[in-house]
Amino acid sequence: MIVPLTARTPAELVAQAAPVVAARPDLVEWRVDHLLAGGSDLAAVVEAGRALVAALDGLPLLATIRTGAEGGELPMPGEEYLVVYRALLEAGIADLVDVELRHATAARVIAAAHDAGVPVVASNHDFDGTPDREEIERRLLAMAEQGADVLKIAVMPRSPEDVLTLLSATLAVRRRVDQPLITMAMAGTGVVSRARRWRLRLRGDLRHRGSGLRPRPGRGGRAAPDPGAGAPGLSCTHTTARHPRGVPGRGGSAHSHSMVPGGLLVTSSTTRFTSGTSLVIRVEITESTS
Repeated sequence: MIVPLTARTPAELVAQAAPVVAARPDLVEWRVDHLLAGGSDLAAVVEAGRALVAALDGLPLLATIRTGAEGGELPMPGEEYLVVYRALLEAGIADLVDVELRHATAARVIAAAHDAGVPVVASNHDFDGTPDREEIERRLLAMAEQGADVLKIAVMPRSPEDVLTLLSATLAVRRRVDQPLITMAMAGTGVVSRARRWRLRLRGDLRHRGSGLRPRPGRGGRAAPDPGAGAPGLSCTHTTARHPRGVPGRGGSAHSHSMVPGGLLVTSSTTRFTSGTSLVIRVEITESTS
């Protein structure tokens, strides 16, 4: 299970963490753009991140700065995006980061994350429609070429045929890359794309503190996998969710996605992860009604 946190103040962020820790999800996603939109400066964001890591009691953390162009809280088209991510990475706060494919600093953020030993989820969100199959494939392959560890795209279907286009492109790319794929069609029309089970094989960076784990240097004492400890593959089931305020500038009917929709402030099913044994190896896609 993955749960996003969307607090706009540091105090609210730590408060949101308490019920999450009680639920013991597999991964927590911190929407950093919400805290920035609440007025926190860079130093306050880093301190809030450290406090969140302590409050999460070893749960792995995905840091996401969603820009206004893709449903986030702030525009952030330039260097600030890179500066905030670098600060979080240097502080050892994030176990994974979400990087938007089309951001001007994407390549540098990915490089900074990899220099820090942090896997990257590359993402792209199209609220205006569904690109044709070739364009969807192009975007996913561009993520792979930039070195992302997980490839994610969300589109807005206007017809059932759009959903089939997405699924067809997903299958085509799946046959060409080793990275896990996360693809989804939003709104009611796209529900079939979200009622599928994606089996992902990941290495240990998503694993929890516990048996077979040892502290990972530079990450606040959080656990890293013991190479001798076995673990199952990673699987996730995706659904969609309606953002409580809609996407800024698009009215209340749009959907907002980061890596995982849902969580404390929106209604959706959760995404479930079972941690893996090594960094990204491959993706296996299997249909499931569960």
